[in-house]
Amino acid sequence: MFEFNINNIVYVKLKKEGYEHLAKMHRKLFGGNIEDPFPEMRTAEYYKKRADKEGWSQFQMHVFMSKFGEVMHVGTTNMFSAVMRFDNEDMENV
Repeated sequence: MFEFNINNIVYVKLKKEGYEHLAKMHRKLFGGNIEDPFPEMRTAEYYKKRADKEGWSQFQMHVFMSKFGEVMHVGTTNMFSAVMRFDNEDMENV
């Protein structure tokens, strides 16, 4: 068995809907719209470019939960792959 601190990094592969969700949250927080964003406005493409060359995006686990927890429901389409990655050094044997 392993323990994982929710302050550590989790790697996920977001789908198109996941990138769009992040951009929508950003617009909701800072105003503006996707058609006419101000320079600091983050679009889905902004978040997609931040993924690594294999498509993995990284978040602290608690940040990931706060951003995607409200849209995770049984029977809905996931906004990310069901597979996650964790760094070995973040996994502690118990």
